[in-house]
Amino acid sequence: MAILADFTPYLEPGGIDEAYLDLTGFELLYGSAQETALKIKQMIKNKTGLTASIGIGNSKLVAKIASALSKPDGILEVAHGEERSFLAPLPVAKLPCVGPKAEQSLKTMGITIVGELANFPALLLKSSLG
Repeated sequence: MAILADFTPYLEPGGIDEAYLDLTGFELLYGSAQETALKIKQMIKNKTGLTASIGIGNSKLVAKIASALSKPDGILEVAHGEERSFLAPLPVAKLPCVGPKAEQSLKTMGITIVGELANFPALLLKSSLG
């Protein structure tokens, strides 16, 4: 985490090997999000010898999923305004907190991808899943 703190004070741990950084307003200092991600990856590699996968997005959810999809050792940026088209075709199991049981329940409702879940009436979803 100390390596990441060199880039921004807006750092939130997300797990043992995961963190969320808010780099809003740091573009003049570090460059684009892609450039910053490359700098972070290089610093992690130089200081620890480890690789890192980085997801770039306008929300923690999008960044987390992008990071998971960029493994191992990649960078995936989801541009502002492209979140729906990025998430829609993904299996619902890619969403945090959708484990095998929830995935099966959603499947019995005809929901297998995030886009179907997003378009499903919330009241019906709540009454079916609780």
